[in-house]
Amino acid sequence: DGDRDRGQAQAIESVVEGPNGLANHDRCKMVVVSAAGKTLTGMFIAEAMEEIRTVLVLVPWRILVRQTLLEWLENTSWDPDEFEFRCVVSENNAATADDLAAFRESTDDLSDILVTTDVATIRKFLTNKNGKRKLVVSTYHSSERVAEAMPRGMSFDLAIFDEAHRTACLLYTSDAADDSLR
Repeated sequence: DGDRDRGQAQAIESVVEGPNGLANHDRCKMVVVSAAGKTLTGMFIAEAMEEIRTVLVLVPWRILVRQTLLEWLENTSWDPDEFEFRCVVSENNAATADDLAAFRESTDDLSDILVTTDVATIRKFLTNKNGKRKLVVSTYHSSERVAEAMPRGMSFDLAIFDEAHRTACLLYTSDAADDSLR
């Protein structure tokens, strides 16, 4: 808990054990201001719930795929030998110039990170029964590929929809949302 600030600790407790949290519901919403540590808070929530084996993190832009993955790799308490990750990103997910201005210190270069949109590759990763926790970081644009790769009946133990207020209404209506991503 030393790496968590007070606000993160309160958010984790609320999401995991609160009356409107995951202990009592199959989904919940956490609204947090910009730059408050949402990526780490999401990771801490996954770590606090020992039953979590599969995590999906959806972000609007490629640049956030890299940022999210690096935050998880640098800060997780999970044993590196006990979890693995895949990034699902297509070349059409490039951030706009306005998006990039907000992340000047970051890079949109994913060349050092294995990324794919190949359904067979994603399915093989998801169905590999090696006992490791699985983290999938994807753009919303590529989330259809994740859904296509999921075996019938599979759901993620935890799904984090980052910046959902910017994209959810643009991608899906309540009638069109794919059940596997709910």
